[in-house]
Amino acid sequence: MKSLTVARLSLLLAWPSRYLLISTCSALAVGAWEPRVALAQSEEAVSKVKDLNQKALTAYDNLELEEARKALTEALQICAQEGMNEHPWKARTHVHLGAILVGGFQQKELAVKQFQRALEIQPEIQLTPSLRNPETQAVFDEAKKGGGSKPVATKPTEAPAEKPPEPAKEEPAGITHQPVATSPVGAKVEIKAKVSKVKFSRLVLAYRPEGATGFLARDMEATGEGWYVARIPEPATQGGLVQYYIEARDDMGRAVANNGSETEPHVVALGDAAAGVDAASLVEAEPEAAPAADETPAGPDKVGFVFGVSVGSGFGYVSGSPEVNPTVADDDGDPNTPAADINFSGVAASKLGHLNIEAGYAIRPGFILSLQARMQKVSGATEAFSVVDSNGTTKKFSPATGAVSVFGKATWLLGAPGSIRPFVSVMGGGGELRHVVDIGDKRADCGPLPMPEVGIDPNDSATLPNQKCVDTVKSGPLLVGGSAGLILKLADSVGVTAGLNGIVGIPNFALHADLNLGMLLLL
Repeated sequence: MKSLTVARLSLLLAWPSRYLLISTCSALAVGAWEPRVALAQSEEAVSKVKDLNQKALTAYDNLELEEARKALTEALQICAQEGMNEHPWKARTHVHLGAILVGGFQQKELAVKQFQRALEIQPEIQLTPSLRNPETQAVFDEAKKGGGSKPVATKPTEAPAEKPPEPAKEEPAGITHQPVATSPVGAKVEIKAKVSKVKFSRLVLAYRPEGATGFLARDMEATGEGWYVARIPEPATQGGLVQYYIEARDDMGRAVANNGSETEPHVVALGDAAAGVDAASLVEAEPEAAPAADETPAGPDKVGFVFGVSVGSGFGYVSGSPEVNPTVADDDGDPNTPAADINFSGVAASKLGHLNIEAGYAIRPGFILSLQARMQKVSGATEAFSVVDSNGTTKKFSPATGAVSVFGKATWLLGAPGSIRPFVSVMGGGGELRHVVDIGDKRADCGPLPMPEVGIDPNDSATLPNQKCVDTVKSGPLLVGGSAGLILKLADSVGVTAGLNGIVGIPNFALHADLNLGMLLLL
């Protein structure tokens, strides 16, 4: 009995040790498993980041710049989510993004920040060989000079003797502006700038939505303390990016300073294109400014010489006497009875058409002064024959075949510069404007001689011309009017024009309309 009790006591004393051994083994097993799970997750994240970097490089080689940037920003987002903020592949992603910002988007300042972030993570990192070129290497070297290693914490020391305040740095001449790198899709993008030591009359924000061929523009409004502000409107921020630059212009519309340019604009990534980018790493805080004033469109980008050519045709309401056949045929045989005058009033065409040649100068954005020559070709009128003396001598009267007029024009281009621009003009000048009129109900003795070898024999109807008369009515010599239409931009300085002219002839009255198609060149 005593031995049994001792055995039981030994068993009870041994049980906690056995339990402790099992628990310890289990904990070690779990501890060994957890690093393997974490390692697997890390390897999966690294693999995704690698794949996205390779995708970006391929897209960059194919000039798909937005696809490349989108892939790299997604890679940075994965690094942030998976705790890879110190990982070499996060540093490599910053290097790739910086190289694309330099080579693809010409955003050197933003590229420097990306290179510096990479150097903070991995001070010895270098450019990827496939992205190395003189321009990118220069920006990378600039980032290295600016410092990429992380600051080392030091123990506080005694405060140094107070130094006299340094004199304020003199602001450089030109436009001061911190580029905006990202914005939500479909939102207005506020742009602020300051101009120093430059004489100018207008500060213009030029912007180009994704897919557009030309820049739109609007005036920036002063907000106080030398700052100007304007906003890129919502319709321009519906895609993956919007480009912009800022330009100061003088009274003649000439650029005197700029920040960015038409060939090297700033680029704002929108929506998904901006996902995952740490905005603080790309853009520093901008100075405060008052809200933007009402947005008003600006004029075109250029001033300079303007040349145009167009062709067209038209019609109008005319009133006057026909030029070749001003009177009704005299059939009563009495030479003492005067022939009745013909006065035509009605709608008539200006056949065949006309050619306009224009030359002028855009003296300021949106306003052009020019001279235009209008050369009309007339067709369809019939010739006429008449006996001019007692010997039966006949004379041929040929209708007019053309008309020339010259106008002075003032033209305004409306709206913001873009691929399609409306315009209006006023014009005044002098010359001739002809319409072809049918007076066959009043005279039917026009056309060639049926028997030219005989001439006209008043007693023989077979020798008389027998066609219905088609004549011309001349209007002018004073001509005034206006025009309106559209310019379709084909290139920076070349456009197709389509317009409608309205012309009034005085004192020989005509109310005329022309439809014209042509080309416009702005130098």
